[in-house]
Amino acid sequence: MELQFSDLLKEVARGRKGSRDLTIEEAQLAARFIIENKATPAQIGAFLASERIKTESSEELFAFSDTLRLHLVPPIPIPWRIDPGLDTVGPFDGRQNSFFATIPATLIVRAAGVPILLHGVKSPLPPKKGTGLFDVLSALHLPLGSSANDIQCTYQQLGISFLDVEIVCPPLQRLRPIREELYFRTLFNTVEKTLNPANNARLIMGIFHLTQRRAILGLLSRLNYQEILIVQGVEGSEDLYVHRPSVLWKVTRDHTEEITINPVEIGLMPTINRMSLSPSEQAQAILHILAGDPHPLRDLVLYNAGVRLWFSRCTSNWQEGVELARHLLDTGQAKKIFQQWQAWRHYSD
Repeated sequence: MELQFSDLLKEVARGRKGSRDLTIEEAQLAARFIIENKATPAQIGAFLASERIKTESSEELFAFSDTLRLHLVPPIPIPWRIDPGLDTVGPFDGRQNSFFATIPATLIVRAAGVPILLHGVKSPLPPKKGTGLFDVLSALHLPLGSSANDIQCTYQQLGISFLDVEIVCPPLQRLRPIREELYFRTLFNTVEKTLNPANNARLIMGIFHLTQRRAILGLLSRLNYQEILIVQGVEGSEDLYVHRPSVLWKVTRDHTEEITINPVEIGLMPTINRMSLSPSEQAQAILHILAGDPHPLRDLVLYNAGVRLWFSRCTSNWQEGVELARHLLDTGQAKKIFQQWQAWRHYSD
């Protein structure tokens, strides 16, 4: 007899002791029920709450990631660019007390010739609902596009773009009201970061809780990236701290390597990235850094850009990456990328 969604819900909703992880086939079926709008809002809410209590397995996470990828717009038969690109992904619920070092770091990485996509959503999700990446990019007066074609065209032509995941994956937009009513972290907070619509080669991704590290690493090892770098950065973001060592996980299909790096090794200013800044204040800080002005957050940006440059194989180690980042910033090449993006108007539609 064909399984119904209620049958799958029963298996994950029996409480901590009675519930079980779904098989990959069952999880794929559950994902289709939810993503293809064949389950009721009450059923979806109950499933997501039950999974949160049980904790999701890597197979369940992969099933939802893989099913969401089938609903991407446009479909993904070929990469958006020939040269290997980098996806950078932080939390889609925004930030409350930190600087978006990822934005100037992204401009520096693009100045080194690496195509790079910043993932996010237009309006931050629960549970934080803080300042979002879109808010700061808008304050910088960057053209962010309003359709999947805009996003793809910008990335193909400039090698840099903001990717609104809800635009390229409509089911996530449809599920937003349920997630906003639940107001807690669900499996979608993880899987929405893993869709890779541009078929990029590499992903750097922030995670919030180490308690789910094993399941997340299991999920990531199944994805269609060549390499993935996992960071437990500030507020669960991809931005490393510059005032203390960080542990990173480099993931491929066959291997996971744990790496500890310490910015003190090369004498970077140990600024603590704990500050509440409005989008306009974030934008002003970024403009000062791009202009080459002295700024307390400059070394934070250089450090994060340096790690990205090393991960993208522009340098043989992260220390050399920091030096390359310094050169690209001081010579105005990162600022030039910003100006090109700001001037971009040739939308596809």
